[in-house]
Amino acid sequence: MNAVEARRNRKIEQKRAWRLRNPDKVESYRRKHYLEHKEDYITKALVWRDKNPKRFKENQKKHDATPKRKAKERVSRKVLRESDPEKARTISRRKAHRRRALNPEGHYTEEQLQARIDLYGGRCYLCDCDWDALPAKSDAQPGEHYKTIDHVIPLSKDGTNWPANLRPACDRCNSSKRDNMPTELVA
Repeated sequence: MNAVEARRNRKIEQKRAWRLRNPDKVESYRRKHYLEHKEDYITKALVWRDKNPKRFKENQKKHDATPKRKAKERVSRKVLRESDPEKARTISRRKAHRRRALNPEGHYTEEQLQARIDLYGGRCYLCDCDWDALPAKSDAQPGEHYKTIDHVIPLSKDGTNWPANLRPACDRCNSSKRDNMPTELVA
């Protein structure tokens, strides 16, 4: 190693040591630089995202799977449940449907769903328990039974999200029915 390389390496080590001793100053400089060049950072990130869609999606999944991100999601869901329970319920149902089927046919409104529940007298269509008296899943205590909406013809067997395929069921009946067709339950 010649004298120039040795001097450069010594300088690099000094800067590294200074950064380790002064993390607050380093963060302050980084933040200031970011704010001064925010548009450039954003543009650069968007260009990278467009050029690397697979890596972007992988990174996003890794980020969403971190404990900190999951905790933040839980808090925001709880806040929504407390401030607007009806909206939270609608969002939860829609997410559940997307998880179970990529693109099920049909859709329903809250009014249509309530009409289906009223049609069955606010009772579980399988065991006839008082469905209206059960708590929502988010409000149920551990081990306590809660309300669910059953797809009579399961989504996994080409069932739809049309209101005619939806019925109120307690979690116990819905879980035991699983993805069986109504004719398979008789046996």
